[in-house]
Amino acid sequence: MQEEGFTLVEILIAITIASIILTSVFSFFNLGFSTWEKRKEDKALEQEWRVVDQFLKRDLHNLFTSDIYNNRFLGDYHGFEGIILTEKGLSKIRYQYNPAKNQLLRQVIDLEKDKLIEETLFLADINLRDLEFSFYDSKNQYWKSDWEYRANQGLPLAVKLELRGKDIELPALVIDIYIEQKY
Repeated sequence: MQEEGFTLVEILIAITIASIILTSVFSFFNLGFSTWEKRKEDKALEQEWRVVDQFLKRDLHNLFTSDIYNNRFLGDYHGFEGIILTEKGLSKIRYQYNPAKNQLLRQVIDLEKDKLIEETLFLADINLRDLEFSFYDSKNQYWKSDWEYRANQGLPLAVKLELRGKDIELPALVIDIYIEQKY
């Protein structure tokens, strides 16, 4: 009598081989999808970093100084504030990194009314370790972690913003400051 079909051993071997192949295929797809998601997050961070760069450039290129206003350019490693000239007149600009909330806040305040005009939040969903501002002292030719207009007799030549994070590598933003607009 001739038996047809597979033996139990043959079926177990086929199932084992199929499971090894399927595990390899699913692992490959999982790796591909996780890489795709990570790259998507990196692109979003890079885009937001470019937006921060554009805002900083616009604000720093519009810095304004006057002997009438005592509130001149002040900066430390977590932010800076100064007076800018906008189409609506003079405003105070403030950039402040909040390590507790892990975010960079930009505020535009009406200088005359001391009223908040605009508020922009950057990097809120990014897992940062630190965000640090520094200011270039052209007289001594080095970067300082703090700046005060009167003590340094003017504005810094440039402002640098460095982002440090977990698995984040972005170039530092270095924005030059044009010759100050003094009135």
